[in-house]
Amino acid sequence: MDKFSKHDTSVIKGLAVMMLLCHHLGMGILPAPIDWRANSLYTIIATLCKVCVALFVLLSGYGINESHKRKADSISDMRFVKNHLIKLMKQFWFIYIIFVPMGFVFHENPIEIYGKNFMGFIYFLLDFFGLKSLFGTQTMNQTWWYMETVIVLYILFPLLKYLCKKAPVLLLAVTFVPIVIYSYFCDGSYDNCREVFWIFPFVVGILLSEHNVLGKLSAAMAVHFAPICVISVAAALIMTIVRSHFGIIADTFYAMTIIAACKATICRIKYVKGFFNSFGIHSANIFMMHSFLYCYFEPVKQIVFSVNSNIGCYLILLAECYVVSDYIEVLKKRIHQCLSKA
Repeated sequence: MDKFSKHDTSVIKGLAVMMLLCHHLGMGILPAPIDWRANSLYTIIATLCKVCVALFVLLSGYGINESHKRKADSISDMRFVKNHLIKLMKQFWFIYIIFVPMGFVFHENPIEIYGKNFMGFIYFLLDFFGLKSLFGTQTMNQTWWYMETVIVLYILFPLLKYLCKKAPVLLLAVTFVPIVIYSYFCDGSYDNCREVFWIFPFVVGILLSEHNVLGKLSAAMAVHFAPICVISVAAALIMTIVRSHFGIIADTFYAMTIIAACKATICRIKYVKGFFNSFGIHSANIFMMHSFLYCYFEPVKQIVFSVNSNIGCYLILLAECYVVSDYIEVLKKRIHQCLSKA
C-alpha cells in the first residue's frame, strides 16, 4: 500500500465510470451553482458526478506520463504517441463497428444521421476517427466528443510534458484560463473544441506523475494512515460543497481530493476495491457505448426505464453496461484466437 499502482488507477476509473452513468442518466440540464433546496438529492448527486470527466482526464495525463517514464529511453515521442493513439482508436473502432450498424435495427439509422450525399460520407469519416466535436458535425453518439479531446491531448503530450518541466506554474495558469471562460461566460453551452477546457487537468495529471505526488501520498498513508485518511475524506467532502457552488471550475481540484479519498478508503478494502476495479477494467468500453443503451436505442432504453425509480434505472443501466462490455471482451478474445489459428 506504499505506492500508487495501476490497480489503484483502475479502481478510481471504475468509480469515475459509475459517476459517468449517474451523471448522464440523472443530470438533465442544470446551471451551476446547484440549488440544494430546489433539486432532488439524486439530481444533485448526478450533477456533481460531472467530475468524472476531470477524473478521467487527470488519470489519463498521469497514466500516459507514467508510461512515458518507463519507455522514454527505448522509443521516440512520436512513436510513443502513435502507439497510444492506435490502441485508443482500435478500441473505439471495435465499438463503432458493433453499435453503429445496430442503429438500422434500433431506430437510429446511420444513413439518416450522416446524410446520403457526399457530405454525409465526410461526416461518417469524421465520426469514425473521433473528430466530430472539432468540426461540430453529425454523430451517432454525442458523448463521443471525449474521443476528440483525448486524441488532441495525446498529440499535445510531448509539448505539455516539456512545458511541465520548463515552466509548470505558467502552464498551469495559462491552461486554467479557458476553464474560467467556459464557466463564467459560456454557461457550459460551448460544444466545439472541448479539449481546450480539459488541458488543465491533463497537465495536473502529468505534474502529479512527474513529482510522484500520488506515490508520496501513498507512502505517507502507509505510515500515518489515520490522520491522512481523515484529512483526505474531509477534503473530498469540503470540495463537494465547493464544487456545488462554483461548478466545473473546481472539478480538477475536486478530482484530486476524490483520488486521495479513494486511495485511503476504497483501495484498502478487498472486496470493495475488487468491485470498482471490475468496472475500471471495462471503463473505456462503457464510456464508448453506454449512451446507446440508455438514450439512442429505443427498445433497450425502455428496459432501463422500466422501473419507476431513479436508483432502479441506474442499477439496470449499470448491469447492462457491465454485461455488454464483458461480452465485447469475450468477442475480442474469440476473434483474436481465430486470427491466431488462421
